[in-house]
Amino acid sequence: MRLSLISSSHRSLDSEKLFINYSQIMNPTYFMQSNFKLSRLFLGKKKYNISVNPLIFEQDIPAAALKGVLAHELFHTEDYNSGSTVSAIIPTGLKYLLQRTQFERKTDLRVIQKGLAQELKDYKLWQYQLLSAEALDKKKQEYLSPIEIDFILDITHENPEYLDDWLKFEIPESLTIKCY
Repeated sequence: MRLSLISSSHRSLDSEKLFINYSQIMNPTYFMQSNFKLSRLFLGKKKYNISVNPLIFEQDIPAAALKGVLAHELFHTEDYNSGSTVSAIIPTGLKYLLQRTQFERKTDLRVIQKGLAQELKDYKLWQYQLLSAEALDKKKQEYLSPIEIDFILDITHENPEYLDDWLKFEIPESLTIKCY
């Protein structure tokens, strides 16, 4: 799946000089995380890591949901890979530390922009059932929820250019949808 995702939606990562290793994380609220290796930071070597929680497989994640979360994490890897330590790693780290919610919600928008909205939504629906109430509230604040994904799809169906605009500006931390 990694190779097909990279060749279809993350082409900037399709290089023989780039290495992505996989490791294990044991965190009940995170199922996959992207990071860079220290050799990327200090030596400029294009080495990255995607950590995977074994619960993904123990809890039978659907293939589409796995594709959605992997696409999200590969966008983070693209962020790390987009330039030098000074032009990519440091600004990405600062965005993550200072504007985490904006950073994660915009990454979800990028996944939607690549045509993987349903896969991302499938991941969130799978993930939500495994989280505590507190962790679920935090996820809904930091990332787009399935309802927000549907709302975005409805709006961008007629106006796809809105996604580009939203990625340029601060996006709401939650979308309040009222039914009259």
